[in-house]
Amino acid sequence: MKPSQPTLKEFSLAVLGAVAVYVLIFPDLFFFPRLSLLANDTKCAYIAAFSLVNQFSHGTIGLWDQYDQVPLSFYYLTIELNSFFSLLTASVCAFLIHFSDFPGKFFMEFFSRFYFLSLIAFRAAGCYLLLRKFTAKKRILIPGVIYLASFLSVPTTHDGMNSQSFYPLIVYLILVTVERYRIKDFAVCLLSAAVQLGSCLLSFIYNYQALHFFILTAFGWSFLHRQTQIKTFVASLKQEYAKHKPFIITCGVVAVLIVLPSFILMMTNFHDLNFKDTRTNSILNLAMYIKKVSFNDRPSWVLPWESHQVSGCVFLGYAVLVSALYGLLMSKDSRKYIFFISLLLSYAAALSWFPLLGKIGHLLNFATNPISFMVNDIRIQFNRIEPYLIFPLCVLGLEEILRGQQRPGRARKMVFVTGCGLMILAGWLTDARDMHKPYLIIQACCVAIFCAGLWKSRFQRMLLTGAIIAMVSVDLPCLWYEAKVVLNHSSDAHWFKDVGDLGIKNYDDQNPLASPFRNHFSMAEFSQFFGPCNMPGLYLHFTSMSKNFIDSPPGVESVPLSHKAYGFWRDKDERMAEYLKADDNLIFEAQNAVPASAQAFDHILDSGKARRVVMIEAQDPALFNHGSQGEPAPKRVALSGFNPSISDLSIDNGLAYFHYRHQGLLPVYTSTFLTHEDFVKVYVVKKDGSEIELMPSMGKPIEPFSYDINNYAKDSMIVALPVGYISQIKDFLLTYVMGQSEGVLDVSKNTGDHLRFDYLAAYDGWLVIHSPYDLRWRVKLNGKTIKFYKANKSFIGFPISTGTNDIQMDYMAGPPGMILRLLVFVSMLLVVLATIWLFVYGFKALREGAAHG
Repeated sequence: MKPSQPTLKEFSLAVLGAVAVYVLIFPDLFFFPRLSLLANDTKCAYIAAFSLVNQFSHGTIGLWDQYDQVPLSFYYLTIELNSFFSLLTASVCAFLIHFSDFPGKFFMEFFSRFYFLSLIAFRAAGCYLLLRKFTAKKRILIPGVIYLASFLSVPTTHDGMNSQSFYPLIVYLILVTVERYRIKDFAVCLLSAAVQLGSCLLSFIYNYQALHFFILTAFGWSFLHRQTQIKTFVASLKQEYAKHKPFIITCGVVAVLIVLPSFILMMTNFHDLNFKDTRTNSILNLAMYIKKVSFNDRPSWVLPWESHQVSGCVFLGYAVLVSALYGLLMSKDSRKYIFFISLLLSYAAALSWFPLLGKIGHLLNFATNPISFMVNDIRIQFNRIEPYLIFPLCVLGLEEILRGQQRPGRARKMVFVTGCGLMILAGWLTDARDMHKPYLIIQACCVAIFCAGLWKSRFQRMLLTGAIIAMVSVDLPCLWYEAKVVLNHSSDAHWFKDVGDLGIKNYDDQNPLASPFRNHFSMAEFSQFFGPCNMPGLYLHFTSMSKNFIDSPPGVESVPLSHKAYGFWRDKDERMAEYLKADDNLIFEAQNAVPASAQAFDHILDSGKARRVVMIEAQDPALFNHGSQGEPAPKRVALSGFNPSISDLSIDNGLAYFHYRHQGLLPVYTSTFLTHEDFVKVYVVKKDGSEIELMPSMGKPIEPFSYDINNYAKDSMIVALPVGYISQIKDFLLTYVMGQSEGVLDVSKNTGDHLRFDYLAAYDGWLVIHSPYDLRWRVKLNGKTIKFYKANKSFIGFPISTGTNDIQMDYMAGPPGMILRLLVFVSMLLVVLATIWLFVYGFKALREGAAHG
């Protein structure tokens, strides 16, 4: 009897059920979103979505990140900027965000809801395809998809959620390939690899590391059980290629277009990203590999209370383990050995080097895995793929229990009972804390009932089914507990705190539509495991340089500042740390320049002239005569005022927000800071003639009786008052005196790759911009392209004259940059379309398999 055909109704029911359960597990993410960014991977996804929304809303594809002062190739390498989930979230958000009066708040709430919903739906769809290969029974399939995609995957919300959601789909496609041996299936697998590789190089490396043993075992199984298909495949390879040539070529071209921009970005920044020094120098180096895997912590285990650990296995519970063991012993489906052997090898490679099983796993991984040298932590992804390797065995076990036609022999009974005993013992030994003992005792009783059912032929199916249901009912509260542990590990509480003088994080501060000019730099983002994260747009005053340097995190013993990811030196440099901490101005003007030398930088620092003299790497002696010892230009003072009428009134949380234009009266830089010489006064004039002076709120949450200049939109302003004051207002009054004698006057363009601003120079000197020196910048001064130089070891500097200067900086301008941006856009589009098509192809293959039995 042929199995029933998979239907869209069945598919939709499983996916929607998994989504609904996930919403119940994490209601805060959906009903009360507070940006619960759970650990590193979702933080990376937030950065990617933020950056993409910023680019899409400005109608451009950027190649330079203005927030962290690094090429965007850094993001292509590390944070899955080109991933399906980031692109889908950013595309929908970029369209909807323009309908919101509070785009920052909208983005945070939208990301919290949409990103996680898309992940769980995607993962559930992949789980459906995978589990449908092993059962057509809806009473097993639909609860199985919900259980696997939501409950068992909840702990991986803490880490690896993005890439891990691809695992069930990829495992399914590999399984289809080794079962059928069709050239189209190999082309589809190539395309799925390209989607992963084009999303993020590191993500692809770690994902392949997790899948390596499954791929190895799957092809080993096919050589034993699919010899006829292999021979037919090899004999008809030319004919099959000719028959499906358009399909194969299309897959190949799409794959190339997806990965091409990533490879270009990687190769053009390979040295700058420090990738060679940290990974590729360990190729075929067994000693370095052993050093990486010789950690001393105890082995991870698939039983309770481990999932919130980065290196810990996912908590699976006894219902899954017992069912999987029963399926391994009783099922006649030979594919079970693919999952069991790959699971065993993955667990071996997740161990330390020291035990014998660990040595076997690591030596096999080193000998067969072509990119094992690229992975710094072997354990993480092995542990993340674990649920998708063990749950098909669980489904096979449930099939045998419900079928009830086969009784295990004495030998299998003994093996099963021994295995269950070892699982109970392992759970007790690894976590015998008092709070966990009741769970272990109850589950031991349930396992005992299950084992007793093996000998009770009349009530066998009843006892086995009842014991499994009892184990599930005990495991579910524990899984729910694990979910709350994950949520409590969220770092969002830290990100809402004030950090020194960097400013306060506010809902609408982190606005992806905004490109506020930041006149200072900061290295406030420490290692991701220690403290506050300087997310894009988190601080109004500061741009981060944390990707360029790494400093001591709070509470950790002080270490010298060192180069981390991008720049032009590799060694720790204590004097550079001293220089960077002396003054946090992103742009400053030095009166004189001196030639670069080993002693010059030390002399500048020791003499206290770090902001009056700059060290320039240049050979032309005439350059060092450009400068002035004279007095700064006199201060410019202007006084203006106006009475704007009330317009664009909006109300939120008991506050009335008055949005209106100030017609260019205030410079753009006042949206993020006021110099100590600026003088701004804003008043509310009441109908009775009295006045109320408002307080500035630039750089912090807007409060009642305060104003926010520009609010990230040129020539605009917001005044916040209690709703009860609406009827009392007659007018507003604004006065402004600009006392600035030098510095940035106005910013006319600020979109990552393009920066244009007016700078008031107090004297003839050198303008130093604390952006890493990169030859791909083009600088124009007063409309003319000029040469710029490496200043103070790693930054940008060029001569400037007294008075107002129009400065324009463009990253990768010209045809090469335009072509690369076009390739990046095509790659983004194809990643989304190809990922959707992979599911369509997978569903079609599933129906074909069901039709052929």
